[in-house]
Amino acid sequence: MRCLRKLMPVVCVMVLSAVGADAKSVQPAPEFQFGLPLADTSVECDVSNLSGALQCAGPFEGNDSNSILDDVFGSGAWEEIVKIDGGGSANGLTVSGSGSSGTWSYAGPLGDYSQVMVALKGGPSFSLYELDMDLDFGSGTFGWDTLGIVKGNGKAGPGLSHFSLYGREGDLPPPSAVPLPGPIWALLAGIGGLAALRKRASLRAAA
Repeated sequence: MRCLRKLMPVVCVMVLSAVGADAKSVQPAPEFQFGLPLADTSVECDVSNLSGALQCAGPFEGNDSNSILDDVFGSGAWEEIVKIDGGGSANGLTVSGSGSSGTWSYAGPLGDYSQVMVALKGGPSFSLYELDMDLDFGSGTFGWDTLGIVKGNGKAGPGLSHFSLYGREGDLPPPSAVPLPGPIWALLAGIGGLAALRKRASLRAAA
């Protein structure tokens, strides 16, 4: 009995240590938006992070370049139009600034895209912004900042890693039926009435 009494504290300490180690190793499951894992942070994107944005999503963990984005802001495949690492110009897109803010402009073609989206990547995260298609892209420069994405420590405002422009083609709505003018309906009704009268007359003659 004395032996058991002496061993009990030691056993309790070992059990509690094992439980504590397991508790530390268990990480909370990430939350998802549009099927993408959200970054573990209190930071949220905002349309003010990118001039011309209608809505935003994120920040997400990882990199937009190797993520499946098809469910973001609707459904359908997003096609990367142009990507600029850091800053510079390529294929009509110009991104300037230093660190966590700057300007952007786009003077390239948009083709048949019905939606356009920008991805801002910095640190271990990225956020996505749908652009207003009524925006006059060639009218000048627009602003951007990285306050909607996070650094490795979970704080906002990392240096810009890349700025990507995406486009999505949408299905054209089915053509609507063209209503016939009122006089045509009246004409068709008159023709139908004449046909009925002729049929009656022919039946009477046969009788």
